[in-house]
Amino acid sequence: MTVKKHIMRAVCAALALLAALFAFTACGGTPEEVEARRSNVLVVEHIDSADERVSGTCFVVSSDERYTYALTNYHVVTDAPDGITVGSGADERTAELVGYYEYHDIAVICWETGDAEYDTIPAEAFVAAEEGKGAWSTGNEHGRGKLITDDGKTVTADAVADAYRLGWYAPGMHDEGLPDGKSVPVVEYTCSVESGMSGCPIMDKRGNIIGVGAYRSEDSSHYYGVDARIAYAVYEAAVIDGTFCEGYGSLNERGKEVDLSGSGNYYRLFLADNGTDYDLVFYGRYNDWGASTENGGTVRYYHDIGFSARITENGLFVTGAGGYSPLKGGETITAIDGTDVRGMSYADIMVMFYDGYRLTETEDTSSAIKLTLSGGGEVTLAGNGCAVTKKA
Repeated sequence: MTVKKHIMRAVCAALALLAALFAFTACGGTPEEVEARRSNVLVVEHIDSADERVSGTCFVVSSDERYTYALTNYHVVTDAPDGITVGSGADERTAELVGYYEYHDIAVICWETGDAEYDTIPAEAFVAAEEGKGAWSTGNEHGRGKLITDDGKTVTADAVADAYRLGWYAPGMHDEGLPDGKSVPVVEYTCSVESGMSGCPIMDKRGNIIGVGAYRSEDSSHYYGVDARIAYAVYEAAVIDGTFCEGYGSLNERGKEVDLSGSGNYYRLFLADNGTDYDLVFYGRYNDWGASTENGGTVRYYHDIGFSARITENGLFVTGAGGYSPLKGGETITAIDGTDVRGMSYADIMVMFYDGYRLTETEDTSSAIKLTLSGGGEVTLAGNGCAVTKKA
């Protein structure tokens, strides 16, 4: 074979390799639906009280001719005495914190729309993650002010992590000690959530939001995010319902937080570490703002009809209940208002309450939800002038 033929064969092989690489890039790149969301993603910055620059990411959920609302992580926008800046250059805006739920590290910020245009992301686009499926993150990597998109997959859609050890809360929020066994349901991904990408949207191939990127392990081997449906519940309460409350509580329960019960009182739904597993505490109640109490200013206890339960494959095993609750310790809830809860995940149970139910003050128990027990009985979740009802 002549030298010329060798050269021609090498050139052809090189061209074939380039064509194959091009085809792989074209087929395996960022999906169009994911790319279309980039216009909703913005850089977030502020100067904290220590005069340090803090950078993160937010993404627009809704926008009209007056105001634009976006989701981010709470730790991105806390401690901003001089305000929060979104965007950059000519598109730079000053945003305001309008509501947050620190336990889930989710915040809602707002700014005047001006002449900017953003797409609205509908509620149905905030969906549960699916294990093993493709995932994409878009954010302000390393705080450089430039958005990047990284691809990966969902590792697990039902993990639980210790909130304090994840470091989701701002420095100085733990002056009175460690949080009391708080844990959070998280989704784990392999797509990047590096420094500066906190608050970024995690998307599936259709551009649906499946998480809000919040944390990475020190060796960047694990990336975690808040369930997108929980994030949307916080957005809905802060923007659509306008239900938030102000006050100062103990430990990590400080400041203006979204009241997800919509009752005007301060009720919570959270996971408590019981030593071997987790208890779902339904509407724990916080009151006595600023009072001088042993735990630093806030008393927490079950609401009169609240309860705590361990999530098992057989249903919710009740471990404790309020004084007027129709439930008793040792009972197992198999269905809530006709929805079978056996085998449900922590996140799914919490989302069901955030999305569908409200604690309201009413003597009319006809609208209260029904709990089906393993023995075949049924109780109404109401008592002492309060009831858990379906959201309108």
